Amino acid sequence: MIKNNRPHRSVYDLAQKRIRNGDWRVDPERGLLFGVQGRPFANKRQGPHGGYIVCTPDNQHTILVHRIIWEYVNGPITEGLVINHLNGVKDDNRIANLEMVTFRENNVHAYETGLMVNKQRAATECPIHGVEFGKIHQRSDGNRRFLCRECNRLRMARKRANA
Repeated sequence: MIKNNRPHRSVYDLAQKRIRNGDWRVDPERGLLFGVQGRPFANKRQGPHGGYIVCTPDNQHTILVHRIIWEYVNGPITEGLVINHLNGVKDDNRIANLEMVTFRENNVHAYETGLMVNKQRAATECPIHGVEFGKIHQRSDGNRRFLCRECNRLRMARKRANA
């Protein structure tokens, strides 16, 4: 069974409740969410999906500020959709920079803008011989690297010699 790491919908509802109660304040034009002490949230998520500004409305679950700002202006995010940063800057949460898209559209945007790189497509030529890869030249050496035919022939010869 796949574990869903996303916070439950109720945590985002709690964030909106804190805004309605006046505990938190939103400035959608500047893309800021201000906490109880009047300072904007500035903590950034760490790790492979880092760079997004986060907050913890219940002191337990970490949620994304750009989603709170979107919901404050436009209402709840439709099931199955995500919020995309148009300019690709993960901490630019201005409402003019946010759009609701499908997960696929978000990934396509990331590839088109260079935010995400397909490592297999990134290798275009042999680093040793400079030969441009075509479908017939691609050989993996087991480490997700691609080799031209000559490099692969030499690798296989070394492997046979060591056997």
